[in-house]
Amino acid sequence: MFQMFFDLDPISWLLSPIMNIKYNYTNSRVVVTGGAQGIGFQISKDFLVAGAHFSIWDYSTEALAAVKDELSEYSPRLHCQQTDVSKLGSCLDAAA
Repeated sequence: MFQMFFDLDPISWLLSPIMNIKYNYTNSRVVVTGGAQGIGFQISKDFLVAGAHFSIWDYSTEALAAVKDELSEYSPRLHCQQTDVSKLGSCLDAAA
């Protein structure tokens, strides 16, 4: 067991006690802007795994289509919306 910690880099070793935290967001509603790619995608996936009802707003329709395919197992709790967050009307439409 101790050998495992020596095999980790210093940051992983420090974070290892908290890396396996499980969250429960069952029946929570979450919106992530820019959630179809990169860090936003990982945040989206983590919330879905934790049980949240989730809406991903992203400008890229191609990225949103890829997310729908990749996260299809969560489709009853997943909503993807093409949204330009720099425009109030687009946000209001997405929130409706």
